Amino acid sequence: MLKVQASTFEFGAIAEKEEVNAGDIVTIQMQINKIDVREGINVVEADLEYDETVFEKIAFKNFNGWTTTYHAEAGDKKGKFVVTKLVEGVTKAETIGQIQLK
Repeated sequence: MLKVQASTFEFGAIAEKEEVNAGDIVTIQMQINKIDVREGINVVEADLEYDETVFEKIAFKNFNGWTTTYHAEAGDKKGKFVVTKLVEGVTKAETIGQIQLK
């Protein structure tokens, strides 16, 4: 017998501004919501692409016990990041972190 269990959640990355100029600091809130996973979630993996001619520095700020690992070095994995929370799975919406681009 084959059993299939579909699990879903939404990951939102919401920037505080849509238009920026060189030298601006842009803050992006990272959130999870609409979690339909029985055990909850504790890992989010994503890719970050940005114009390196506009932004020279990137920083992550963690919220609610989440930890971010970012791969900044050139190569296949550049821009990939993983956000983890080493507890039982999260089942309710929460802000997991913030990205600042300068």
